[in-house]
Amino acid sequence: MQRLICLILFLPSVFFVKAEGDNLTTPSFNVIKSEKDASVPADKAVFHFVFKNPLFIATPGNSNYPVIMASCDGNYMEIKQDDNLWQDHTVDPGVHIFQFYAYTMNNHFYEIYSDSVTIQPGYRTTVELNFQESRVEIMVDKPVVYLYPETDLEVCTEVRPRGEFSFTYPVYENGWHGVAHPDGSMTIDGKNYPYLFWDAKMQISQSDLKQDEGFLVHKDNVIAFLEEKLTAMGFTTREQTDFITYWGPRLTQNPQVFIQFAWNDACDRFAEMDVYPQPDHVNRLYILWSEVDKQPDFTIIPQQLPVFDRSGFDVLEWGGSEVPFQFLEIKSLHTSR
Repeated sequence: MQRLICLILFLPSVFFVKAEGDNLTTPSFNVIKSEKDASVPADKAVFHFVFKNPLFIATPGNSNYPVIMASCDGNYMEIKQDDNLWQDHTVDPGVHIFQFYAYTMNNHFYEIYSDSVTIQPGYRTTVELNFQESRVEIMVDKPVVYLYPETDLEVCTEVRPRGEFSFTYPVYENGWHGVAHPDGSMTIDGKNYPYLFWDAKMQISQSDLKQDEGFLVHKDNVIAFLEEKLTAMGFTTREQTDFITYWGPRLTQNPQVFIQFAWNDACDRFAEMDVYPQPDHVNRLYILWSEVDKQPDFTIIPQQLPVFDRSGFDVLEWGGSEVPFQFLEIKSLHTSR
């Protein structure tokens, strides 16, 4: 029981709802059927649990099989595994509430819990559990780094993405080593680059996002929205042009988009960056966006965005990622409950 309590404290939770028409589905507790069963004692009732996620079906040699912790009405519940499913759990007839927690060495899943479920004497109720992983793979696209020393300066820039680099330009060799110029460009091995470039694939969890904070923007307003926000945060005309010519075409392909920003220390969730010698200011901004084809089921809170200090030896990095909107919806359902 102590182990169950510890797990409750550390795993995220979501109430059960089914997403419609999407690969990313909300974790769910679905009653498939409930019927009289002569093998069930007249003064008892039985729940039979099956799992939709194939990872939860035991196979020989599967060392990454999930650990399942469960409770019934707040009390630890043991569910014993058979060859392919999970064995029955016998309860007293009446109203019950269940909670399930699962994890493996490589996977984390959202908690599943039920509303009140009524079972009659002598009945067997089959329940399908659909666990959803609490991480999703994204591409961190085109983070670019401008370095603005007040005079030409030998600089080393190191980036450590949470995942693996997919591409860098110029080639990343234990950092970028060269001479940074006041116009933001950098000379490395005799060649001048307008900025440093990298991208990477990585996994993020919902704790990496700002829940339901952000902006819902129609495609016709995307460019004006970006110009307004970037100007207010302190981007130069050149930086805005680089940002908007990259992200604008992608964002305006959708009828509307949900946009949120991560900045400065929050960007460490995607990659850590160090510059030597240390700049006066390191300003980082990532745009996280999702295609939205329907009105969200939760209230969107406008983000309060920063104003970057660009004085002295200044470094600016921008990048971003497309995030499945269902991933945000799952989290907002929990936080709004």
